[in-house]
Amino acid sequence: MRTIIVGLESFKDTELNEFHKQSDSNTNRRAMEVMNRYNVDCYAAVIISPSWSKEDFQKAGDIMLDLGIKFVNLQPLTPLKGIGLSVKDEDLVIKKMILQNGISLTCPFVPVK
Repeated sequence: MRTIIVGLESFKDTELNEFHKQSDSNTNRRAMEVMNRYNVDCYAAVIISPSWSKEDFQKAGDIMLDLGIKFVNLQPLTPLKGIGLSVKDEDLVIKKMILQNGISLTCPFVPVK
């Protein structure tokens, strides 16, 4: 095994709680320690909150370097049905669309900062 895709989601416990993830930053750190010990690369998936500032991006980058993460997918927070996150339609970059099969699609919303 050479590379594993891991949904680290965030490096902040407050965000992990807000995103209703049942994990914490310490668990992510321990997972990275195990992968590094066995020379397995991590392709990290990280959610970008619309409240992130330039400093948040810098800190996340520093943490990724510190953890030895070589590959990353930065995913803007998407208010999907069932995750407990409600966003006003005017804050969405692209408005909600209802597909023919009844599935509702929403796109990431406008950054706060």
